[in-house]
Amino acid sequence: MVLHLPRVMTSSLRVLGVSIAAGALLVTAVPAAVSAAPLGIQFSIGMGNCDMRGWNAGNKQAILLVWKDSGGDLKSTQKVKSDKHGNWYSNCDYNEQIEAGDTIKATIGTKSRTIHVPQLSVAVDRVTNVVSGYGPPNDTVSLYVYTSDTSANQDVSTDPSGQYSFDFTSQLDIKGQDYAEADWYSPSGDDIYSYANAQYVQVWEGRAPDQDAAYVQAQPGEAVSVHLLDGSLVEKASFSGTGNRYGSLEGDFIDASGNVVRALAGDTIDATDVASDATWVLPAISVSGVASTDRVSGTCVANSRYDFEAYSSFANRYASYSGVTDSSGNFSRKITSQMDLQSGDHIDVYCTLPTGDQVDRHVTVP
Repeated sequence: MVLHLPRVMTSSLRVLGVSIAAGALLVTAVPAAVSAAPLGIQFSIGMGNCDMRGWNAGNKQAILLVWKDSGGDLKSTQKVKSDKHGNWYSNCDYNEQIEAGDTIKATIGTKSRTIHVPQLSVAVDRVTNVVSGYGPPNDTVSLYVYTSDTSANQDVSTDPSGQYSFDFTSQLDIKGQDYAEADWYSPSGDDIYSYANAQYVQVWEGRAPDQDAAYVQAQPGEAVSVHLLDGSLVEKASFSGTGNRYGSLEGDFIDASGNVVRALAGDTIDATDVASDATWVLPAISVSGVASTDRVSGTCVANSRYDFEAYSSFANRYASYSGVTDSSGNFSRKITSQMDLQSGDHIDVYCTLPTGDQVDRHVTVP
């Protein structure tokens, strides 16, 4: 399950959801080849984001970090200070992402150490339960897979090109929104990591709060299509595109005339381009809020996970809850402890399907 934020904030932060989850579970990260240097500082670095941290810097030491790309151009420079245990954390520059070939130089006083970031990628297939990617050639990569109720890990070897692959079928069943992390540990004890979600499709029934009715998590660079069919399985509209560097894409369902078409309960979603099991009939989901009682109620899928968030138009008041619906798919929560619900506030509900895909709905409190 992804972390949901108010829709007024979600678009710009969606990519960060996995980064936050991975960082909370593991202290992870960094380099490939490490230049010989007297400084004993160690690094933990996340691919595809701006997360740099580490340890063994000494008690309350001033550290100068200089981060450059593979061509030698400066990405970021900053000064940080270690704590009494020698641990340190950088300040994320959200305009930059860590990529293979980057160098990061840490200097304390007259001593320095430069690390070179290797290739490290990971992809998750929810149908085959295979986790694959690239790491340093002829080396070892540690894989960690997290589902909604369990986890597994496995060390795998890379071939001369750096490629690796492992089938987790005997250990767990990967569904949409589950994720995997790949870690490579340098001979000096540094850690570099990469992570990715399993494929899934998120569809808004009725009007979408930000006019993007479909969100897809595919593979980076993968071209996919999601088809919206009516009750007779005749295509109403479709959404297509190519996954960005993180494998994500979003947009509206568009018909042959170029019009935006809303997805409705009873329609069928055919997203077999994304995953061969990603096809389902949109269930009749609902959500409503009563301002006088601060109660949010709704209907998702029976005995399944639901999440909802309530927020004001300017997101200065906010509440969120998660849970499991009853045998009829219903849920009801009083949100007074988090928020004074008022007329004009918004509520988004996220209903998780057995495949891990999501169906959502947006309403305004009367």
